[in-house]
Amino acid sequence: MKSYISCIALLIAAALPASAGSIGSNYSDTFSVTGTKKTDTVTASFTFNTSTNQVTGSLAFAGGVFNITDPFSGTAKCNKADTSCVYTLSMTDPNKDKLTYVITLNLSKGQWQYGALGGISKGLNAGAFGGSGYTGYASAPEGGSKFSYVAPAGLVILGGLLLNGFKRPRARRQESV
Repeated sequence: MKSYISCIALLIAAALPASAGSIGSNYSDTFSVTGTKKTDTVTASFTFNTSTNQVTGSLAFAGGVFNITDPFSGTAKCNKADTSCVYTLSMTDPNKDKLTYVITLNLSKGQWQYGALGGISKGLNAGAFGGSGYTGYASAPEGGSKFSYVAPAGLVILGGLLLNGFKRPRARRQESV
């Protein structure tokens, strides 16, 4: 009975690095503001929970025209095969600020790839940020180093050896007289 519990514990230890709970990314972008000769900087970050399709993050603008920080959260719309998800944030506040931000996530070759773009306007001033220059692979718990996969596999092998007691089956010699 003790060996079965040890086997289950070793299998759980081997499976932990391969489970993904969430992915996240952040970037910064400087964009020109139409209607002025000024530039603004946006810093964006998001976390996507792959189990619940929940997206949380924030956008922070600083510089020329826009000086706001906007946290956001919501549910991403994912297709049935769970290979792509889209999250769209649209905001209009009483001060006539309008903000749109779109995050697309695609599962490509076992890794989540993201793209993010957005636009902001206030009165006659507007700017666009993100886009094709801000795509990449989002960091994921299972996307770490190769060691994170090799170490649990080594533990499973070592555990198997310990459970078996380092015994090798020996061929029986049969001699005829």
